Amino acid sequence: MKKLVCLLVLAIFSLCAFSQSSKAQEKSKDGFERTLKVELEKSKYTLLEPIPAQFKLKIPSTDATPKIVRGISIRINFKGQTREFTGLTSNISMGEPQPLPGRNIAGQNTNNELKYYDYAEEEIIERAAEFFPEPGNYKIQFFLYGFKGIASNAIDIIIEEPTGINREALNFLNKYENPLSFQWIFTEKDGIAQLENFVNKYAESVYGEYAIYQLGLTYFNRGKFDKAKIEFEKLRNSKNKIIAGYAENSLRDTEENIKTRERTELTKNN
Repeated sequence: MKKLVCLLVLAIFSLCAFSQSSKAQEKSKDGFERTLKVELEKSKYTLLEPIPAQFKLKIPSTDATPKIVRGISIRINFKGQTREFTGLTSNISMGEPQPLPGRNIAGQNTNNELKYYDYAEEEIIERAAEFFPEPGNYKIQFFLYGFKGIASNAIDIIIEEPTGINREALNFLNKYENPLSFQWIFTEKDGIAQLENFVNKYAESVYGEYAIYQLGLTYFNRGKFDKAKIEFEKLRNSKNKIIAGYAENSLRDTEENIKTRERTELTKNN
């Protein structure tokens, strides 16, 4: 009985924490409203599946230009337990220095008086193994602490057990520590070959497109632009809008590098 009471109290406390944090979207002392809205493409994900998310921030024009994703923290409630994490992705060492494909922040004034700006950024949450370690129902909320503790809308998601090709792909990935960070590409003896093998076998799994994108980035950063182009082109028509956008930006940068290389070779030959 005591155990049941404790669980109920813990659950109520966790719900209150989510409820109270939502008040951070109310007007602050300076009279300006600051809001953060987060959108996911669906409500159900397979265990360890990367989760694309779009972050929309509304702030007064007097605030500094934000870097939303870099300042994001996430609060996760699962089975009455609440945990918090800073950052949505793991830092990845990509090898030789190369200009990385970028992601721009979109800013736009929302009225003629220029009092507010809307900003949007996209990110793929790949720390799924840490955030959602087992199947079940989760409630998540995001915070932007660099801007007066702005809290997002609360989101309910369901993490499901993988089956079929997704189970086979997950078994492959689980051989590595923090598998979706793809740091194992650089720590394993034949890391790139293993990633190529994964893409060849499990491209149709829920992990496939993210793996293809990472393989393209790996080629890009090693100066293998022709190979990178092939991988990015696979994703241009992805139903996942964020992945497709990533691929389009990366493909544009890759093609520019190919043109630069061709111009350099032409100059040498002349």
